[in-house]
Amino acid sequence: MELPMVRMAMAFTAMLMLAPRGSPWAGEPQPICRVSTVLDVISLELHKREIYIRIDPNLVWQEPTVDRTVVRCGVCALVATYAMPSFGERPLLTCEQHAFDVHALPNGFVVEFLR
Repeated sequence: MELPMVRMAMAFTAMLMLAPRGSPWAGEPQPICRVSTVLDVISLELHKREIYIRIDPNLVWQEPTVDRTVVRCGVCALVATYAMPSFGERPLLTCEQHAFDVHALPNGFVVEFLR
């Protein structure tokens, strides 16, 4: 009787050890450049320059700067070009890279367009 219980306990322990683990802390901080409010400001800034644009959060990257309160965000903005004689009814999506500096303040962020 004891042998099956030991095997079951060992199998259960092995399952726990092999199970994928989530974040050890609830609310673990995400990269500043992927915070929804920062992405909203970046999107608004780019909408001033282009008519049809979408930012894919998976194509956002972040670099540290010399100042510890500032990070450089790189964004791949998907720009839709409608040229029906060349491409037909479907738009041609191109990735345009843009850079922003994001200053972390105690109560939020300041986003500055670089290029």
